[in-house]
Amino acid sequence: MKDLTIGLPVFNEEKRINKALKNIYSQSYKNFNLYISDNASTDGTYKICKIWQKKKKNIKIFKQKKKVNINSNFYFIYSKSKTKYFMWIAADDRRSKNYIRDNLNFLKENNSFISSSCPSIIEYNKNRQLKKVSFEMTGEKTDRYYNFLKNCFVSHSIFYSVFKKVDISISKKYLDYMAWDWIVNLILLTKGKFHREKKGYLYSSYGGTSSHKKYIYSNNNNFFNKVFPFFKFSFFYLSIFIKKEFKFEKLVKSIFILLSVNIRFTKRYIKSVLN
Repeated sequence: MKDLTIGLPVFNEEKRINKALKNIYSQSYKNFNLYISDNASTDGTYKICKIWQKKKKNIKIFKQKKKVNINSNFYFIYSKSKTKYFMWIAADDRRSKNYIRDNLNFLKENNSFISSSCPSIIEYNKNRQLKKVSFEMTGEKTDRYYNFLKNCFVSHSIFYSVFKKVDISISKKYLDYMAWDWIVNLILLTKGKFHREKKGYLYSSYGGTSSHKKYIYSNNNNFFNKVFPFFKFSFFYLSIFIKKEFKFEKLVKSIFILLSVNIRFTKRYIKSVLN
């Protein structure tokens, strides 16, 4: 019986899907289901996935009848999985050979941890410059929330980690929101700690959807959300932060970070309008 579901949402990935699938099936850990949700691709993505499905019996493919919001496609796969553990994979990410095995084994042996990943190697600009990230998030809940906030812009390793499947339905009302993945990360951190293995890697390429201006300044967003794109996230963060006992100092520091982030993106929006 499979104990892990890998979720692979795709849209027009015919140039990268073979590489992504080869990386998945090069993993030393084999006891998983692979769920692919094709978001109404207009290229050969779906056809390539069907070819792989004929070779690999643990692949299940869903095809959206019409293109949905990217977050909705991620959530759709999650809602279909029934295994105890789950992991999202983006078509442009790569993982070390023992990534799943090592992180899954850790979670099985450590009940207080909700998720686990290897060190992240992140392409952070168009020149493909790399940044290595290896933070963990342990301690009390508000310690974890605060540490996440300090690392929120390099937090892909939580969202794309191996984690214990929990109820994230509270995030559904944020599916059309650019920071939905951050909200999912915070939900996970309410359930447990985040671990980082010493070996291996999670390689994240530059140029994901969330980095595009058209994603942040979508026509679906009203003027307020364009000017203050992280206001919703700030409200969500503070609403869970104050639910438990917390250190006043970290609350104040959190507020300053949130203000800084919001001001930064307000300036960015004003600059984009003026240009």
